[in-house]
Amino acid sequence: MFAEVIVDIANPGVDRLFEYRVPEGMEIKAGYRVKVPFGKANALREGYVLKLSQNRTYEQGELKSIAFALSDFPVFTKGQIRLAYVMRRFYHTTLACALRLMYPAQMRGGKVKDRFERRIIYRLSEEEYEKAKKTFFAASGSVRSPRRLEVLEAMREKKLLFYHELERLLPGSASARDALIKKGYLASEKVESFRAPRRDAPEESEFELSEDQKNAVETITSQKGKYLLHGVTGSGKTEVYIKIVKDCLSKGKSAIVLVPEISLTPQLVSMFERRIGEHIAVYHSTLSAGERYDEWKLMATGRTRVVIGARSAVFAPMKDIGVIIIDEEHETTYRSDMSPKYTAHEIARMRCNIEGATLVLASATPSVESYIKAKNGIYRLVRMPRRLFGLKLPEVLVADMRKEIAIGNRTIFSGLLYSEMKQALSAGKQVMLF
Repeated sequence: MFAEVIVDIANPGVDRLFEYRVPEGMEIKAGYRVKVPFGKANALREGYVLKLSQNRTYEQGELKSIAFALSDFPVFTKGQIRLAYVMRRFYHTTLACALRLMYPAQMRGGKVKDRFERRIIYRLSEEEYEKAKKTFFAASGSVRSPRRLEVLEAMREKKLLFYHELERLLPGSASARDALIKKGYLASEKVESFRAPRRDAPEESEFELSEDQKNAVETITSQKGKYLLHGVTGSGKTEVYIKIVKDCLSKGKSAIVLVPEISLTPQLVSMFERRIGEHIAVYHSTLSAGERYDEWKLMATGRTRVVIGARSAVFAPMKDIGVIIIDEEHETTYRSDMSPKYTAHEIARMRCNIEGATLVLASATPSVESYIKAKNGIYRLVRMPRRLFGLKLPEVLVADMRKEIAIGNRTIFSGLLYSEMKQALSAGKQVMLF
C-alpha cells in the first residue's frame, strides 16, 4: 500500500503531497499522524496521511517508507481534509498551515499525551460476599481487619471507584485495598482519564416555545440551508439553538455552536447539558493543554456530538456535521488576525457546503454583510421580533449634544441624561453609565 503525505512544514516550496510506502503490517488510514524520513538527510518529520492507494501515483524514483504512526485513529476527518484544500485555494495558504488550525499546537511533537488512571471493580456476588464477610470476624465476634471490611463494604455499595475516589472516601485505605485485590474480592484496571472539567447538569423538562420560537425552529429544521436568525434581545434565541441541536442529534448528526466570548461558554454549556442530557465538549484557548487535548480527542473519536466554543471551535473534528450555529454573528472576535486571516463565518460556510449541513447565523443586530446577503436571498431570513413573556424593549432616547453646547452645557452629561438619572435614583433604582 502507498500513502500520500503532507509534511508539517509551512513552506510553499514543499506544499505538495509526497508518496511513501506503507510498511507491511502497519495499520494506516487517511488522517493519521505519521513520522516520515524527509529530504536528503532523511530527517524524521511529522506529517499527515491524506490519501491511500494500492498502486503508486508517481512511478519515478525509489520510495521511502513511513517510519511509524503517531496516532492510532485519524486526527482529521474526511471533511476536514477537504476543508484544508478549499482553504488552500481561498486563502492562498499551504495545506500544512490549514491543517495546523484543525490540530492544536500543544499536541504536535508529542507535548501532550493521554492520561490513564487505575480504578477498582467490585467482583463478588451476594453469596460470595456473605462468605467473604465471615472471614473478617474472629470466633469471639471481634473484627479482624476492620479497614479491609470498610473498603469491601464501600465497594459493595459503589461497585466501581477510581483509586483517588476511594482514598477520598476512606483516607489511608491503600494497603487494605491492595490486600482485597490480592484475595480476588476486587479487581484493578487501567483506564483512560480525561482532564477536561466535568459539570453536573441534570436533565431539565421541556420549555414551552413562543410562536416566534416555534416558527424559527420549524423553518430551520425543515430544510437544509443558510439562515440569518434576526431575533431581538430577549426573544429566546438560545432555546431555539437547543431545539435545532436536539433535532440534529435525533438524525444522527453532530453540531457546532460558536460564541463570541469565552466568558459566555460556561453558562451556555450548562444550559445545553441540562436540556440535552449528554456531555457537551468545550473548546477555547483558555483551557489547559491537557484539557484541550482531552476535549479534542472526545470529538475526534466520536464520543461527543456537540461542541460549544469560541472561534477556533469552527475547526472541531466533528463527524457528520448537521448544523453550525454562530451566536452574535456580528461580533468582530470571529475574525482572526493570524495568518491565514480567516473569519469563522467563511470557514463555517465552507464546512456546511462540504458536509451538506445547515448554517445558522444569529444576532439581535446582524452585520451589514449578513443582512444584505439575507435581503439578496443568499441567506434565508428568519425573524423573531417579539421578546418573551410580552416584555417590551427598553425605550431609547437620543440627546443632541449640539443643543447642549448652544445653551452653555459643555459637560459630558446632557440635561436629558441628568433628568433621567435623577428620576431613577429618586425612585430607588440603579443607574449604569458606559
